[in-house]
Amino acid sequence: MNLESLQSSICESLHKQWEFTAAPKGGVRVRTPYIYPDGGILDLFVLKHGDSYRVTDFGETVAWLKMRAGWAKLSRKRSDQIDDACQTHGVRNNHGQLELSGLSKNDLSEAVIQLAGAAARVSDLWFTVPRTKFESAPYIAEDPLRVQVEDWFREWMVTFKSHTTRSGRSGRSWSIDYETTVESRRALVFLLGSRDRSEARQLVEQVVLACVDLSHGGNDPRGPVIVPPNEVATVSLFDDAHDVWREEDIRLLGLESRVVPRSKPEELQRALRAA
Repeated sequence: MNLESLQSSICESLHKQWEFTAAPKGGVRVRTPYIYPDGGILDLFVLKHGDSYRVTDFGETVAWLKMRAGWAKLSRKRSDQIDDACQTHGVRNNHGQLELSGLSKNDLSEAVIQLAGAAARVSDLWFTVPRTKFESAPYIAEDPLRVQVEDWFREWMVTFKSHTTRSGRSGRSWSIDYETTVESRRALVFLLGSRDRSEARQLVEQVVLACVDLSHGGNDPRGPVIVPPNEVATVSLFDDAHDVWREEDIRLLGLESRVVPRSKPEELQRALRAA
């Protein structure tokens, strides 16, 4: 399957708002006219498996929902709600990936529309979350990473507060993993840990939003982050033990914060002391 072949197969049945571009693994990315509740565009992917085709969201919808709702894990109730939304549209929930498989070429147009509708329905579960839940969205790291980071702080004699909340310029509240102080240097530290590539991208985007909203403005986004006197720096520590971080996402994160990989704690120490 190639881009031209897929387009010729289904574009006649879809409005011109549906866009097609090449995707990894020889597949095709379908940019749909559907959007998530925060305005993000819903993308799907079409892959060929032997003589049949598969349409999937690669888990991006559930990852988006978890991030925006502030869920570290899905409860049984939330999982059942997602399953119900999928069953309504005849779509399979495969460990967080919404998909339709075993499709013929003639099925693709209808399958893409069907899966897009299911993904939109799942993302709408965001509206059922109490307001106090989804106003604070940056990722809360898994315990092993958090334990290790706190051990570093104690070893380096860094004063820290965990699980704090600050209001941004927009008025929205953001949860922060740590606020640290080293002598007169202060920093807000975000932890990013994931084993899933699509979730990792969502984590980066959310932390970037938090950093922008919490900043005082004035930084040139084309250059390095400059912290004026008496301002609080932002530091993002990502868990590079898992190869899920795209280079372009890390560059994006670096526009608004000092980015440090978990494998280089000495860089984190320098970032906190230079804040």
